[in-house]
Amino acid sequence: MADNLVGQASVIDGDTLEMHGVRSRLWGINAPESSQLCRGDDSLQYLCGAQAANDLDAFIAHRAVKCVPVSLDPYGRTVATCSVAGRDLSEWLVRNGLALDWPQ
Repeated sequence: MADNLVGQASVIDGDTLEMHGVRSRLWGINAPESSQLCRGDDSLQYLCGAQAANDLDAFIAHRAVKCVPVSLDPYGRTVATCSVAGRDLSEWLVRNGLALDWPQ
């Protein structure tokens, strides 16, 4: 498992960041995959996965991200709580309707 990471992060998708060559999946949420389609309130399909990733990237806005590892997932990837300026990214994604609360 990776040590705490702080720095510029790249958004891989709505629940995965990469920093210093380490990919971290955000703990406690599940966001749509980058190419995933969803239906809006108007029943029309839209790229909800791309929206989650793009909105997360815009929220981070080149600010320093801090990730604290929690565990490893079944594939050996780091699962972490990550924040920007004290705001938990998982909580922000759920509150903005971009991810589901997924405590497992």
